[in-house]
Amino acid sequence: MIAIIREQGYDMPLFKNDDLTLRNIQPLTGLFNKLQLPLPDINETQKTFENGFNLFINYYGVVLRLYERHRDKSAPNTYCEYGHVFHQRSAPPIGIIRMPQFNLQIMPGLLPYNTKIHQNAENVGKDFAATLGTPHDTGARNLGFLSPKHTTDKDLMLLDTVFPIFNHSRQYVENLGKNSDTIIERAAYLSDLQESFYKAWVTDRELPMQIFWSKCRLATLKGERLSAGWLVDHDDNPVLQMTNRGKGNFIEKSVLYDRRLKAHLKRV
Repeated sequence: MIAIIREQGYDMPLFKNDDLTLRNIQPLTGLFNKLQLPLPDINETQKTFENGFNLFINYYGVVLRLYERHRDKSAPNTYCEYGHVFHQRSAPPIGIIRMPQFNLQIMPGLLPYNTKIHQNAENVGKDFAATLGTPHDTGARNLGFLSPKHTTDKDLMLLDTVFPIFNHSRQYVENLGKNSDTIIERAAYLSDLQESFYKAWVTDRELPMQIFWSKCRLATLKGERLSAGWLVDHDDNPVLQMTNRGKGNFIEKSVLYDRRLKAHLKRV
């Protein structure tokens, strides 16, 4: 079940302050309360190119991506809009919420590509180029496998699935038409989690969201569908080391938020 939920609430900027060094995410308190997650400190998040951030949640084996919908705030109705790229080689979302000014995606935690032990990274770029006319940002740092237990070529997927949609609109629609069944099939392993999140979001009751996170936790413990793969051999992964140098050590950030989350769970 792949669903994009259009949410009219939470109509506000993603950040209180546009200064990269002074960003304040306090306005997102209500959103995180809805998700039943503690609000992170900005230093526990990884900033992204789309003027947003990633939150790596080790305990549940997922990544929260929040990013502004419009590339140009002065012209929000133009075609310069960011969105998830649905493709047969893209990691499938567990949930997507489209707010008026920003999007939220819950993505499955994957095992990052490691140039020391993995091969065939170029195949993903070739598939994107053949279907969308662009290799997208398919460098090794943006690739990952389904889990540490699934590392064949068919399990290799694009991690960074957010892209300006207009850049390949015609080819994108054509590819969806030709490969929609394949895209749905490749996302089927998450179907119960997708359905669970959808039910949790559209109700005001707390129990469905608790059930959703319990399912994520169980899937993470089993290690078949979700995993905090970025914690696996990260000291011996040149790709992760490069990412940490460029964007800050997101692995350390994930550990900090993990402590916050576990303290939160003890209180509730």
